[in-house]
Amino acid sequence: FDSKHIIAMQYDDVADDSWNPKPGTLINKPNGPNVYPGHEKIDYKGNDVTPSNFLNVLSGNSSMTGGPVVESTSEDNIFVFFSDHGGPGILAFPAGGYLHARDWQATLRGMAAEHKYNKMVIYVEACHAGSMFDSLLGEDLNIYVTTASNPYESSWAYYCSTPGYYTCLGDEYSIRF
Repeated sequence: FDSKHIIAMQYDDVADDSWNPKPGTLINKPNGPNVYPGHEKIDYKGNDVTPSNFLNVLSGNSSMTGGPVVESTSEDNIFVFFSDHGGPGILAFPAGGYLHARDWQATLRGMAAEHKYNKMVIYVEACHAGSMFDSLLGEDLNIYVTTASNPYESSWAYYCSTPGYYTCLGDEYSIRF
C-alpha cells in the first residue's frame, strides 16, 4: 500500500517506557522482531489520539484534526484496525475518553450516505468489541466487521510469561488472525 494512504494513530508510549527491557524497541511475540521501525510515520500521537480525532479522520473532516484524514470516494476501499481496551458499548482511547458505539455508528452511516467508500473492513481488538456493532450495522452499509470478542466477553492477552517482560506481548485474536 502507498504510505500516503495510511493514517496511523498510536499513543506511542511503550518503546521508550522505563519498564521496557529493550528501550526503543517493540516486540509482539517472544523473541520476535522489533516492530517499532516506521514509528516516525505515526500521524497522531499522545494526546492527539482521541475519539473525536478518530471520527474526524475517518469521516474526512480535516478542519477538526490538524493532520491527515481519509480522503475517499465511492470507489475506495477502507480498512480500519483498532486495538485498545473496551467495555459494553465503548472503546477506550489513551486521551479524550471513550468512543461510544452510537457515535461510531453515526459516523459510519454518514460516510455511507456521502458515498465515501466502496467497501469497508473494520478489525477491532478489544474486550466487548462486538458491542460496538451488535445489531447496529445494516447490510446496506457494505461494511464487514471482525472483532476479538462478542458483546459479552473479554478479549484475552497472550504471551504473558515472556522472561524479562512485565506485560503481555500480544492478544490471542491478533496472533491467530
